[in-house]
Formats: sequence, C-alpha cells, structure tokens
Amino acid sequence: MSFVTLQISPRLQGLLIAHVSNPDEESWKGYLYVAGIFLSNVMMNILFGQYVYNTVLVGVRIRIALVVAIFKKSLGLSATARKERTSE
Repeated sequence: MSFVTLQISPRLQGLLIAHVSNPDEESWKGYLYVAGIFLSNVMMNILFGQYVYNTVLVGVRIRIALVVAIFKKSLGLSATARKERTSE
C-alpha cells in the first residue's frame, strides 16, 4: 500500500502542474488534485507510523526473548559453574 501512495503523489502533482498551465481547465479539477495529494500524504504518514510501530514491537520481543533465554541459562548453572563464568 505504501508503494501505491508513493506513486500517486508525483502523478497528481504532474496533473496539477498541467492543470495550472492550461487556463481552460475547470477549477474543481485543481481542488480534486490537491485533495488527492493531501490524502495520499496522510495515508503515507499513517502507514509509515504503523511500520515504525511494528518494527519497534518486533525488536522489543526479540530483546525479551534473549533476556529470558539468558536468565534461564543462568538459573541452570551451579554455584561453581557461575564462579567460572563471571567476568571478573
């Protein structure tokens, strides 16, 4: 869907430029082109927000999974094994 919104805006801008260049065009077409550009930009921003949200959500889930795996691994170690694995 984001690909579609990226393609619509430049095409509508081209139509708007052609509309302004031709004085015989009806004015409602210009308003329609401007509304289309506005709506395509709104849709692009909504879709980008969803993309960022989902990307952050996946990153947080991966981080949680790694922390849980490391914590479970550390619980399974004996006291002597923990002494061997310390960073000091």
